[in-house]
Amino acid sequence: MPDVVVAVLGHDLDLLRALLRNEAPLVSKVAVETADQFAARVKATEDEYQQGLETANDQATVVANHQSALQSIRRELDDIHTWKSTL
Repeated sequence: MPDVVVAVLGHDLDLLRALLRNEAPLVSKVAVETADQFAARVKATEDEYQQGLETANDQATVVANHQSALQSIRRELDDIHTWKSTL
């Protein structure tokens, strides 16, 4: 059975539950939340997404720093090989 999501802004949640149960008997589970509860859930999801972005940015910075360090090491090795070839 597919999940059904109903978003309602209102104050009489018991009436809404009863209406959904009577008008939509195929709905197996009715979950009703206030606008504040919905906003809090959306905010939590946004915060989780933002935290994931920050983590990805931190990891990208670490990778970039490692790549820069490797390039420096390669340049130093090239300088050593060049110096050795002049001996």
